[in-house]
Amino acid sequence: MRKTIAVVAALSLGLVAGPALAACADNPRIDWKVAGGFALFNKTEAGRQAGDALLDDLAAANAGSTTVSMEKAYETAIRHLVKTDLPDGGLYKATFYNRSSETYGDDKKALLKPDYRRIWIQMPSQAGDCVWRTGETVSAPRACAEATALEVKPDTDVDVTAEIAGGPPVTTCVKVEDTLILAMGDSFAAGEGNPDRPTKWSELTAEGRAAKRGGIDWWSSLKLRPSGSADWWDNTCHRSLLSQHALAALSLAAQDRRRSVTFVSFACSGATMLDGFVAPRTSAPGGPRHKGGEWDSIAYRESQINQAVDLLCEVKGQEQKLAIPQGLTYWNQLSSHTLKKAGQGLKEVVVQTCSTWWRRPDVVLNTLGGNDIGFAGVAAWAVMPANGRTPGSVFFLANSELEKSRNPNMGLVCPLKVPGQWRCQTIASQWNPFTWDYAPSAEELALIDLPAMLDLGARAFNLSGLGAKAKVKIHTLYPSILRDEAGRLCGERWTKLPGVRTIPAKDEGLRMQREPWLAQYTRVPSFFQPDPWSFGIANAPDGKDCLYGVPDNIAYYSACVLEKRAWANLNRNVGEVMARSGWTVVDQAPVTARHGVCASDGLGQTYEKEFGWPRWIAGGWDRDYPAPTDWNAYAPRSGRWFRTANDAALTQYVVFKGKEGRGEAVSGTIHPTAQAHAVMADQIVRAAGDLHAPVHAD
Repeated sequence: MRKTIAVVAALSLGLVAGPALAACADNPRIDWKVAGGFALFNKTEAGRQAGDALLDDLAAANAGSTTVSMEKAYETAIRHLVKTDLPDGGLYKATFYNRSSETYGDDKKALLKPDYRRIWIQMPSQAGDCVWRTGETVSAPRACAEATALEVKPDTDVDVTAEIAGGPPVTTCVKVEDTLILAMGDSFAAGEGNPDRPTKWSELTAEGRAAKRGGIDWWSSLKLRPSGSADWWDNTCHRSLLSQHALAALSLAAQDRRRSVTFVSFACSGATMLDGFVAPRTSAPGGPRHKGGEWDSIAYRESQINQAVDLLCEVKGQEQKLAIPQGLTYWNQLSSHTLKKAGQGLKEVVVQTCSTWWRRPDVVLNTLGGNDIGFAGVAAWAVMPANGRTPGSVFFLANSELEKSRNPNMGLVCPLKVPGQWRCQTIASQWNPFTWDYAPSAEELALIDLPAMLDLGARAFNLSGLGAKAKVKIHTLYPSILRDEAGRLCGERWTKLPGVRTIPAKDEGLRMQREPWLAQYTRVPSFFQPDPWSFGIANAPDGKDCLYGVPDNIAYYSACVLEKRAWANLNRNVGEVMARSGWTVVDQAPVTARHGVCASDGLGQTYEKEFGWPRWIAGGWDRDYPAPTDWNAYAPRSGRWFRTANDAALTQYVVFKGKEGRGEAVSGTIHPTAQAHAVMADQIVRAAGDLHAPVHAD
């Protein structure tokens, strides 16, 4: 793996060490560490032990360093976080988070403000037995060199004495402090594309009848058992412990084993400012799986801000109202689809405040804004052929999702308005040849609507009081998705599959794909004109920048148009607005610039192998395509760090209530892999700098 730039030294990183311990005199003869250093895992003893084993191994993977790089420890993290041999089936289930109620349990005090925290203490070089004493508490005799468990009052200087058989007592001071990290945001914060338990394709049933359509529809006959379904820490929002925020929190916990970290996240895949952050969701990828129906899910009833206040607040204050900015292209309409509180106006959002807090965050992590310009929709524009279809419907009917009153995150969105882009017109315009009405473009949303939405989110967050005590608030920007291993835009090379000029006649029907995850011949970006196998050239043939004289058929330059028109404007405006609002902005593009969706591992793989969907032919798997049973969702790679439509489906295919969640399967497309999240986590830890994490009275 690429060598990671060293994070700040542990002694200068106040979040995990340093000044907070200065008043408590340490005795070098005595060694101690926190038991349950990642407090989220401390609900059960099995979870506590598994969590500590993870932290110890993360530190061991960074032996000799004062910091913990999650990139360096990536395979260690995967080995612990994805294993399923714990009593509940996985470490992601052994947390305070109750997946049924979608809350962090009923006992907030146990998670946020426990009366005691456990430590392990020992004298490694001392022979004989020791009795450990803290005030009136006395341990049983035990070998001094062996770790003994003690409970100490947190956030307090505690003298601990070792009474040594046949020798003078030895005393040290112990102080256990905790850093509370709050995570919020969208799919790039939740960890979309990286379920805590990836799909287990060994759970396929007998093949049954022959698969349809040349072996591509093999799941129509090879049924996946529910036990093989992908599973998340939170299924409604596709929230994963493999996200950049969770991995950053684990890094901080492993970096100093004398300080604990409490991590809570309300990030939700697909979230926008008005669809999740400051108002409840109107749709979430796993919503249909909620046992009471999606509208019974907390994500559909409360905003992320209000969920966080509800968790961290002991006595609530008054609800405050904020007006939604006027004159926006799209977002005012969305508010009519969200659940309202008593007395709430159509153009208002309600922010919960608090009069007495259990605790307030020391660190706040957020990633938001991509869906406010229709990230999933604009990605669909790149991935889908110009004459393609969406699941279960002809393509132009799916364009009803382009109506200005609907969420553009859920339908196709064009990067910019160019005459002749039929599929970018609203449904009314498509039916009426005399009307030329285009849906909002990603460029418009990024330049005009996004700054106002970000400002609304920042004001709502400040009004809640969540950030009032935080010493660092970090907002991460979006990574480089459309770059190859040399940092070039996708399409500057490998523009055609070697030796192939046209689609084979037997597969001509695939021109009109019904399911975008059946990307047998879909490239990212892709187009079907004039050569179906073309990859999508990024720059004009004469070498001019793609933004110079863009032709009507802008799909031909999809990588360049997306990056330079849509995502560049997105990152710039998110960075500027959040910096003005007092957030530290972390740019994730530089560390991912050579690992985009078209990056090669240098192993000679073809795009057909890399992007091709498995085929079931003549009672077995076609060797020209990867078999799902051979798929390793978290194998480390030197090249691509982003999910194709195919490996997203292989990673997070779900089965629920006798149905198959194919929409959930494809939602991980063009999202970072867990390996990318590990690298981005290191950037977050580095951005924390030398800020201190104080202990708060409230």
